[in-house]
Amino acid sequence: TIQNVKVVLDPTLLLERSCWLNMVDDNKKEGSYIFCYFLEMNIQKIRVAKKFAKENGYNIISVPFEHEFGGEEKLPTYNKGIGPKEFLELIYNADFVLTDSFHACAFSIIYNKQFRVFSREVGKQNMNDRLYTLLSYINKTDYFIETKELSQVKVESECVYDYSKIDDMRNQSILWLKQAICNFNCYH
Repeated sequence: TIQNVKVVLDPTLLLERSCWLNMVDDNKKEGSYIFCYFLEMNIQKIRVAKKFAKENGYNIISVPFEHEFGGEEKLPTYNKGIGPKEFLELIYNADFVLTDSFHACAFSIIYNKQFRVFSREVGKQNMNDRLYTLLSYINKTDYFIETKELSQVKVESECVYDYSKIDDMRNQSILWLKQAICNFNCYH
């Protein structure tokens, strides 16, 4: 397009972190685990996730469904009912998150979780741009990795992200959205 398009935050990031923290229970019901949420599953993701979990002494919980590629090539699945609250709690209570999902990445940031993001493609369309942009807001573009790079990742005792750019983008996004709604109402 020849128009200048304003980039605004995803709606999940328009809420303050405290709002999202109030939506979860902070008791670890599942023990220590790595939460795997892959929208595009492949054998490499399964293998590196299993190896990473074993090397770091974690169990794996995977959602939304079990992926099988023959034999033992599958991830353990979350067998209880899952809705939005349970999804958030699985991320919140995880020790580490592996994903290719924008929203699992966003909530990992919101909940201060260690995580890594794998690339994802739908057909011929690359879905990585918004993941990379999100990671740039917290200066962690190095969290976007290839599956083979997971073996080099070290689990840290704790992590804290710099939310200043997200906070700034939230303010800019809300201001832009308010102006856009006002302009829309003025023309209609």
